[in-house]
This record gives sequence, structure tokens and C-alpha cells, in this order.
Amino acid sequence: MRILPDLKPASARLDHWRMVRRLGLNAAFGACLGIAVGVSLICLDIGGIGSRIARSSTPWLASLILVAPLAFTLGGAVAASFIMLMPYEREFREPERRLQNIEDQPDRQ
Repeated sequence: MRILPDLKPASARLDHWRMVRRLGLNAAFGACLGIAVGVSLICLDIGGIGSRIARSSTPWLASLILVAPLAFTLGGAVAASFIMLMPYEREFREPERRLQNIEDQPDRQ
């Protein structure tokens, strides 16, 4: 059983807001990456997508149908990877090591 140090409510709230901010930043980065991939697919005319969109009667709608799912997918993937690699345990690793070192030492009396 792990014993984590108690956080005061103010420091816990600050820590949670930091994590939410970083999660949003990672999701925004993934969405921008998805938009960049979609735009590069259109601009480089991979598979003839760019020329088909250019000849479309509503090119903005065709572009949106291509770019939006890429942005949502990559934004979600980057946010999920951040959640899996969240540094929450790292913050408490040092006190846990100190606790283990204290338990491993023989009693001095």
C-alpha cells in the first residue's frame, strides 16, 4: 500500500488546474497537428485529393470533412498519451523513496 503525502486543498486545487491546463495544451497541439496533416494532404495533392477538392462545388465543406476528423483524432490521441504519461506519480516518488529507506533501516535504540 502506498502512502502519499497529504496535500492541502489549495495546493491540490492548483495541481489539478495545472494538469487540466497541460491536458488542454496537449489536446490543442494534437488538433493543430491534425490540421497540419490535413492541409498538407490537400496542398501536396496526395491521391488527387487536392485537385478533387479544387473542382468541388463547395471546396470549404470538402476540406472541413477531411481536416476536422484528423484534428479530432490526433487531438484525442495526444491528450490520451498525456493522460497515460501524466507525471502525477513522479511528484510523489521522492517522499516514497524516503519512506522506503526509513522502513529498510534497522531500528536504532
